[in-house]
Amino acid sequence: MKKKLLFAGVAFMALSTMQAQDGIGIGKSIIPDGTAVLDVGSDTKGVLIPRVFLTGEKDITTIKGGIYPESLLVYHKAKLPTDVLKSGFYFWDGTLWRALMSKSSEHLSETLTKLSVKQEAGETVLVYKAEDGKDTEIEISKELQSSTNFETWIKDLVTSAATKVKVEEGTGIKVDEAPPVNGQITYTVNADPSGITLGGDVSGKADSTSVDKIKGVEVAKANPATDKDLALVYDGTKWTPGKPKVDGNNITDKKELKVLDGISITNGTASVLNDVTIGIGDNSVMPIKISAEDKANQVLVTSDDGTKAEWVPQSNIKPAGTKLSGDASIEVTDGDLALVNAASIKVKALGIEEGHIANNAVSKEKIKGEGNDKVLTTNATGGVEWALKSDIKPAGTKLSGDASIEVTDGDLALVNAASIKVKALGIEEGHIANNAVSKEKIKGEGNDKVLTTNATGGVEWALKSDIKPAGTKLSGDASIEVTDGDLALVNAASIKVKALGIEEGHIANNAVSKEKIKGEGNDKVLTTNATGGVEWALKSDIKPAGTKLSGDASIEVTDGDLALVNAASIKVKALGIEEGHIANNAVSKEKIKGEGNDKVLTTNATGGVEWALKSDIKPAGTKLSGDASIEVTDGDLALVNAASIKVKALGIEEGYIANNAVSKEKIKGEGNDKVLTTNATGGVEWALKSDIKPTKADLTTDGIIVVGDATTGTQLATGALLEGVNLSIKKESIDNDKIAPSTLTIDKLATVPEKKNMHLVTDINGKPQWETLKGSDIKITTKPIATNETVEGQRVYTVRIINGEVETPPGTSLTYNSEIKAIPLSNIDYLLTAHIYDSSNKLLINGVTDVTNSKNTSVKFRFGSGNFYNTLPVAKNYIVVLKYVSTEIVTP
Repeated sequence: MKKKLLFAGVAFMALSTMQAQDGIGIGKSIIPDGTAVLDVGSDTKGVLIPRVFLTGEKDITTIKGGIYPESLLVYHKAKLPTDVLKSGFYFWDGTLWRALMSKSSEHLSETLTKLSVKQEAGETVLVYKAEDGKDTEIEISKELQSSTNFETWIKDLVTSAATKVKVEEGTGIKVDEAPPVNGQITYTVNADPSGITLGGDVSGKADSTSVDKIKGVEVAKANPATDKDLALVYDGTKWTPGKPKVDGNNITDKKELKVLDGISITNGTASVLNDVTIGIGDNSVMPIKISAEDKANQVLVTSDDGTKAEWVPQSNIKPAGTKLSGDASIEVTDGDLALVNAASIKVKALGIEEGHIANNAVSKEKIKGEGNDKVLTTNATGGVEWALKSDIKPAGTKLSGDASIEVTDGDLALVNAASIKVKALGIEEGHIANNAVSKEKIKGEGNDKVLTTNATGGVEWALKSDIKPAGTKLSGDASIEVTDGDLALVNAASIKVKALGIEEGHIANNAVSKEKIKGEGNDKVLTTNATGGVEWALKSDIKPAGTKLSGDASIEVTDGDLALVNAASIKVKALGIEEGHIANNAVSKEKIKGEGNDKVLTTNATGGVEWALKSDIKPAGTKLSGDASIEVTDGDLALVNAASIKVKALGIEEGYIANNAVSKEKIKGEGNDKVLTTNATGGVEWALKSDIKPTKADLTTDGIIVVGDATTGTQLATGALLEGVNLSIKKESIDNDKIAPSTLTIDKLATVPEKKNMHLVTDINGKPQWETLKGSDIKITTKPIATNETVEGQRVYTVRIINGEVETPPGTSLTYNSEIKAIPLSNIDYLLTAHIYDSSNKLLINGVTDVTNSKNTSVKFRFGSGNFYNTLPVAKNYIVVLKYVSTEIVTP
């Protein structure tokens, strides 16, 4: 008995196959479909769903096992005609049992909670409310019109004989009476179009091809000769043939009209069928497109407020200088109106050479230091470098003068030797400081004389005896103490300096000579110490720093604090600055003293410089020139005199016009309701809006996709972007280049029910087709095909071997223990399932045992399950279908 049960178990396993993490195939479906967990295949049998009796649509007790999941399916078998639910398939929707219905299903009874009839848009509508509380509407009139039984009944009713009934013709009705037949009179009732006047929105005679009125408004008759391609347009009083005006707000699915290059659109951004961007093409606005407004010798300028452009006479133009700017390397002073055209300048990299730098132009701020207590020197090779102050032993050079100049301590005053002298008669009053002329400076003329001014203001010496001075008070400031000074000028008086009364402000520059200073020892210099006190220090202790170079009011010394070894003062000689001393562009507007308003600095007839009124200036005009895009007429004096400037014909090319530069105001229209288009030759012209027949954009493909009918290859791409388009694959268009690796898996192949048990092969021309192949017809071995399945991240493959070989196991002659010959598989990890068919595709074996997986090499196995073996005769024409896990890793 046990052996029989085991055999029955093996038989059941032969009928069904379970696949790891995949599905179950039963019957003919040995390999389940990849989309199904359970695949039952049979041509002669069905599947029985559990048959139960449900007490109602809310029954939650009949089916046992827990809470009902959605899509739970049963077959309800009613016991009595009065049962709540009729027999049929029911599924649980999460709340109720719902019946699966079809056209042949018996209608389910339902209690109506509301029933009414209403008129709506000329139709009779039946309204009822079912148990679910929802209103359902049925248009009875349409149902009756479509009912052949109702139509027959009406015809019978109309054509039946009516006794004692008088049949008369009414308006629009014509009645024809036929002779009686067997006592029955036949009346034929027809409509008389000539007597029928249409009512409602559209009115007119029924026998006329024209409409008299629409909604009570007269319709004007059209002239076939002149009113072609027109529509009826309401002009406020009647309908007339014309071109309709479309309200853009009533058009749906509008697209955006976008603009560039300064083109402006008002209320038109959603007025096209396809998205469109309009812009001005570079180099596309020609001179002929710009309106000159029939004004000669004028210039196009912007208004004062900058809101618009306008034409003004050339004579009104007062050319203003344009800003000269520079980058960080250039400091531009008063450059706002320096040029006719704007320009920017900058110093070239390494462009500043010695000749470009003026003397004394490099201030201490311009020099980049390198460390503390250093001086800038030249080394032995002439290179410039920083050296420690303590390493510098500067040798001062003599400053000398002629007899007119007394130089004190000038031996080491300068870096280079220099000689100065006073010009002949060069010392004028303005050069002599108050109290600067001592008695030693005055040359006497004789004895006992006094220097006085005579009656004419001249200075002369007079005898003391001739002077009758009146005693005058002698006074002094806080630094002088005067005793008995009221008449000191003629009487004896005592004058002395107050103790510590002489301060720095009382001592003139260079007033303290070396003789005035009391030395303290040899080889010392007078210095200030750390607290500011004055003391003598050894020369060897001094680390000399440059000494200030100063000047009087006529000299501006920049960064002169450390310019000299010894202090020196310089000043400009009276009238000593000549043309050669002034650098180009050195005199800025701040240096020039003006004389009155609205004047210009000019030279007069003798070459002298003077200020003149602007209104008196008659400047000579300067030539105005332009590049190849500008034609200048009479431009020699154009900058200050009238000149004609215009753009050369076709001179403005795309590169000259900035994006957004041409606004709608810049374009001259030609008539109303027109569109700017290009004609057949590419020229730009205005066309009537009504003449525009928009060409819809074509949809093109590379040949793999056919726009239109894939069976004929008909291309229907013209205007496709505004019409429905059917894209399909052109026959025989997909070649290997169009298919990505691992894309065409078996689950991508369409199921063809009428091609059962067939093989996809190529014919002698290489064309794929389905064929039934048997026995010796099979010549090749199918290659492994990747599926979309994975097991623990490894790709699952299937392979169909059409010349599988069963052999006797090596070392034995027992054919009942036969096994499959090793099948080469270069990417196998381990086998999942195996099915063996004969040459007629009859399933022989679907269970295997003793599987030997040789990784990335081959697989072999015997037939059976557990400890029971099946056997197959030794042969070489078995069809073997394998499903296996490959060594290919799938990256998520």
